[in-house]
Amino acid sequence: MQLKYESPIKIYGFDSINSPWREQIGSTILREVFRPNPKHDVMHPGLGDYRVVIQASVQSEQELRERYQEISAVTQQIDRAWVYACGHALSESDFAWIAPHIKMIDGRIQGWRTNYAATKKRFRVGRPSVKFRFSRHDWAHYPKFPLAPAIQARDALVNASEIISSLVELHFYAHKALDDYSRLFFLAKALEVVRGLLPGTSDVEKQQSLPFSVSQKLTADLHSLYDIANNRYETRHVIRRSGFPSLHSHMTHEEIATFKKDSDLVIRSVVCDALQIPYIEVDRT
Repeated sequence: MQLKYESPIKIYGFDSINSPWREQIGSTILREVFRPNPKHDVMHPGLGDYRVVIQASVQSEQELRERYQEISAVTQQIDRAWVYACGHALSESDFAWIAPHIKMIDGRIQGWRTNYAATKKRFRVGRPSVKFRFSRHDWAHYPKFPLAPAIQARDALVNASEIISSLVELHFYAHKALDDYSRLFFLAKALEVVRGLLPGTSDVEKQQSLPFSVSQKLTADLHSLYDIANNRYETRHVIRRSGFPSLHSHMTHEEIATFKKDSDLVIRSVVCDALQIPYIEVDRT
């Protein structure tokens, strides 16, 4: 019998349709499936439905449990590696890191039941109305299929040093967090690790050690990012250290957007360099 797991379907497009990758890790087989979907052409030509499939043969209930544990470990590793292959975690429901997150006002509050829709309907009784249905469809475009570079990143992560593994964990938690407070906090902690890893004694020297393709995409310089990481209410320290205790200022919307984008670029660059894997350019426009 075959035990099978499929990743959430992603809407991807590729510059060239190279052959889908297939690889065996332990007792499991990983392969990627891509099917062009003309329904997505309204967003961008050539998009299709993409997913990763993991399978393993099982001959007994004991093997079923063993293969489950093995596949569970592989999916966690691939999920982290996907951040460096595609710029977002494979398990994410939307691509908030590579596209603006748009929130529709529908009256719902997570975890709460509500009569918002019924109340809104009563206010409109007897009035002409038109109903629209909106749904969110995130998509991304890449040079080639991502499973092979993701497996390369996964293999490197398995053998990474403790400090690089910790950096990857902090970066991954930032991607997986559901609220900006958590995302900003984990990014700030990850930047502290990055500061210790980059060569040079000053922030200027450390920024000069970054690849030019990364530096030229930064909205803020590295020194400004470290200032935000340490001297804003939402990040690492709440209280100012000198004089009478007072709170650090809150981040502006512009600072939040810049900090998330630039920190992610810098962290991904440092991780890719440490793991000696290709740095994937992610188009965030």
